[in-house]
Amino acid sequence: LERLQQRWSLPVVCVVAGAGFGKTTLLAQAYAENLLDPRGIDHWLSCTTEDSGADTLSAHLAGALDMAMHRAGEITPDDVVDAIAARAPRHITVFLDDAHLVDKTGGGARFLGALVKSLPSNGHVVIAGRPALPIGLARLHAQGRARTISEAEMAFDPIESDAFAALRLADPKLVARAAGWPALAELHAEADRDAALDFLWEELLATMPHERRRCLAILSAIGRADDRMLSAACEADWSVREVVRNLPLSAVTSDGWAVLHDLWSPALVPLLTAVQRDQALGRAAQVAWSNDRLTEAFRLFADASRWDEAKSIVRDACANSHPLVPVETLVNWHERLCASHEASAEVTLLKGVIVKQTAPDDAVICLRRAAP
Repeated sequence: LERLQQRWSLPVVCVVAGAGFGKTTLLAQAYAENLLDPRGIDHWLSCTTEDSGADTLSAHLAGALDMAMHRAGEITPDDVVDAIAARAPRHITVFLDDAHLVDKTGGGARFLGALVKSLPSNGHVVIAGRPALPIGLARLHAQGRARTISEAEMAFDPIESDAFAALRLADPKLVARAAGWPALAELHAEADRDAALDFLWEELLATMPHERRRCLAILSAIGRADDRMLSAACEADWSVREVVRNLPLSAVTSDGWAVLHDLWSPALVPLLTAVQRDQALGRAAQVAWSNDRLTEAFRLFADASRWDEAKSIVRDACANSHPLVPVETLVNWHERLCASHEASAEVTLLKGVIVKQTAPDDAVICLRRAAP
């Protein structure tokens, strides 16, 4: 809320976050606070898809600002600028909520862009919406004349999450599962897992093309992927940045690896059959193996119950006098293989290589038994 107070000293403040991060609530709180201790006058416009047209958006802006009405189509950005400037020295802010509903290729976006560029010194605009907003503001940001409140800033930090849980008389551990996402924190506070899944589906996944949803489900199953691995797993060309674009609780590392928060898993798992999941994991594992990422390849093959390939990786890793992966990794492999392949030569080989690190003489018997 304090950051939104900067609207009185900047031409533009943006609030950009996904569904359920409290954008409208934040604007409403700022609006109400200003009524108690006015620094200027706030005007509110909730955008709709109809505002993609310049005529509609301009008419709605005129109404929000109580401008003298013109005939439809006759209101220009300069008219709005003049109406704001005429009220100087009083400062005027226009809240544009749900601005993402304005098509960035339409006349409404062009009208808004022209307005923002020409704002008088007493004029301010707060633009709130999901990414991406309909107008470009890179130049204003570079000039220090615009500020963006991001999704990361809107999310609860651990202290805020605990405070929210206390306020709702809820289990802090349940609320923490929302990973800072306010709407999901509310649902978790109510211990309503089904409602949380419905929220993820209705607000975000349902509007995506089927192929992108399937790709996200595969990414969730893999755990992480770059362009090459994801494309192989999906059997189609994909950019990980495009797949997770505008998706809350996702990230792409500087070297191009995409990851999803575990929170997405329950909503995405049902999108794949067990066979589809295992096939995708196997394709991803082959990519990891071909790039000598043996730890990752073993995990993926094991998750897909592709044990023959997993055992081949064990042989590759232990073929030389010094294993190609850390001993801790070998221990993990040994535990996973023992669950269903305890009598295999690869389990014996792993045991021998692990024991060799601390008791070389005791490892000889295991290594001889594992030899072909």
